[in-house]
Amino acid sequence: MEYFFTILPKMGSFFLLMCIGVLIAKIGVVTKENITLFPPFIIKVLMPCLTFSLMYENGTTFASLGQYGLVAACQVGVYLFMMALGWLSAKAWRMEYPLSNMHRACHMAGNYGFIGIPLLMVLFSEGPGQEYIPICAAVDTLFMWTVGIVFFTYTKEKGISSGLKNLLNPVLVSILLGLIMVSLDIPLPGFIRDTLTSVGDCSTPLALIYLGASLCFIKLKAPGMLKAIFSLVGVRMVLAPVLVYLAASRFLSETETVLLTVIAATPVMSSAASVAHQYRLDEDYASAAIFVTTVASLVTVPLVFFLTSFF
Repeated sequence: MEYFFTILPKMGSFFLLMCIGVLIAKIGVVTKENITLFPPFIIKVLMPCLTFSLMYENGTTFASLGQYGLVAACQVGVYLFMMALGWLSAKAWRMEYPLSNMHRACHMAGNYGFIGIPLLMVLFSEGPGQEYIPICAAVDTLFMWTVGIVFFTYTKEKGISSGLKNLLNPVLVSILLGLIMVSLDIPLPGFIRDTLTSVGDCSTPLALIYLGASLCFIKLKAPGMLKAIFSLVGVRMVLAPVLVYLAASRFLSETETVLLTVIAATPVMSSAASVAHQYRLDEDYASAAIFVTTVASLVTVPLVFFLTSFF
């Protein structure tokens, strides 16, 4: 129960931000027309600033990525496991593009940056563990904006090239730039560093506010969509992290096991709706999936750790 009382207040603040988004949409501050300005700003400005500042402030280098190679490899293994679950789930529900792409993406892409990191900062506030956070952030971002973006946007008709053309994106460029600058010990003036950090810090609240506002304009296209989303909650957010815990606990330390379990248990990444809009995928499904899984995570994240306490 220790994890439950540690995690719950943070999850509540995330939910509150989404409620603010709903409110500003209801009173007309955000409309169906101007809400489309949010995704490009989040993807092309806020996210690159956030990822670069994370790399730079935590001193993440190419060498440090190698130093934690086992955990990084296990983290990639978790994502590949989620990808397989998403692929099987989309087949089971007989989904077609672009809904199938978004459903698979929602299985794979957890909200490590906006929810995983704050939760881990709380869980590892004392003792070992915090040194893993920037490493896993680098692995998460590199994977999601390379393999992930190809997986998001791949179409059977156009082949792998349909996903590869989106490989070079602002977030990936910011990661590589950060890794290179830190690895080569290139100094960055303080006012530039502070500005990038301040802009990047806006990404969490703005992404969640955008998510809340976008919910007011969702049009569910079929009853099966909600069924697929609720199956996403059960499989991706409860079953998968419990299986990850059982596998990781056999050969990793407790800290590393908890780390991977949190990564697996996070809800769908809040920028998935922005990605869906940017790459013309099913934005309605993405927004609904983010909202449902984020709200559900108030229960499922503590539930996962409650269930794993019996093993």
